[in-house]
Amino acid sequence: MRRFSPSILRPALSMTRYRLAAAASLGAVTITWSRRVLLASGIAAVIGCAACSAGSSPPGNSGGPPAPVTLTLGVPDAAGTPAESADITFFARLVRQLSDGRMTIRIMWEVSPATNAEPATAALVRAGTVDLGWIGARAWDTLGVRSFQGLQAPFLIDSYPLLDAVLRSPMASDMLAGLNRARYTGLGLYPDQLRHPAGFRKSLASLRELRGARIRVQASRASEALFRALGAVPVHLNGSAFSDAVSAGTVDGVDASAAIAATSGGKFLTGNITFYPKTTTLFADTGRFARLSVSQQRVLRSAARRTLAFALAVPAEPGGVTPFCAAGGKVVTASQPTVDAIGRAAQPVYAYLEQDPQTKAFIRQIQQMKQRFPAPVPVAAC
Repeated sequence: MRRFSPSILRPALSMTRYRLAAAASLGAVTITWSRRVLLASGIAAVIGCAACSAGSSPPGNSGGPPAPVTLTLGVPDAAGTPAESADITFFARLVRQLSDGRMTIRIMWEVSPATNAEPATAALVRAGTVDLGWIGARAWDTLGVRSFQGLQAPFLIDSYPLLDAVLRSPMASDMLAGLNRARYTGLGLYPDQLRHPAGFRKSLASLRELRGARIRVQASRASEALFRALGAVPVHLNGSAFSDAVSAGTVDGVDASAAIAATSGGKFLTGNITFYPKTTTLFADTGRFARLSVSQQRVLRSAARRTLAFALAVPAEPGGVTPFCAAGGKVVTASQPTVDAIGRAAQPVYAYLEQDPQTKAFIRQIQQMKQRFPAPVPVAAC
């Protein structure tokens, strides 16, 4: 269990392990979250602003204190996504607090309708349509950035303590630095939830069941390589196209946490197989970030750093398997010989990932760290 340090925020925030919901409105934008819940007065005010302009250029570095500015933050997911909403809203609140109200973050949920919404969100940041982006680290390898691929190594990071240790280590800064070559500035790398096989109409607990199965996968060359190695067919679906495919039976499963499985229609979750964790990145276009004043840059970096402390301080899945079970789901367990066979089938993925020397070094470091942690506890049965 992660412990919360009251020094992370002033005034201190009270937190709970139980699922709650909160909302804050900005015109047609509604913010909702159900994981890493914040209970703090005035949280809705973080999102409010009298006037804001998506993609507007922030003031430069010269001449007196910078004028008040609103920065847009593009997020491909919907408001209320279990793993992200509280972290994102926390970041926005801190920016306003640390800048004494002179900087406001406007969160733009579901910022892109594209099938591969995460790379599309990065493109919006590059174009200046939004000022900041928040996307899964998995997507960066589709844009030529391989520094996060060690996080996607199959079955390597299989527990929250190990994930937290990796994100606290110098590796996290080195991974974010990989964005520099693509002319982005990485501000933060955050933990999300572990991903397991989730089947809609049958379990996905063996190579036989995975063979030929159509698995919805977010844009990621590393993720696609894994599912192809296991004999599955990775497909890219988003929004209503994904839900329609689930209803029509044209997609068989998804890589999901228990909470995501519950909301996406998953009925069978393999509790003792963890593909990889989802991690998320906060970033800006390097050129536009440079046009912020030094004090504004400092505020964003400080808020991003404290958001990591917040994210690491609270349970990743406070509801556990309860929402999945309540939705009629069933947790299944793969036999040990089956787990071993799946692991062997994934070995070509390591050969692919380790073609990049930095990724190979990260994998070796994570493997060494993993030896210090006990074996992970499988997802509990319903």
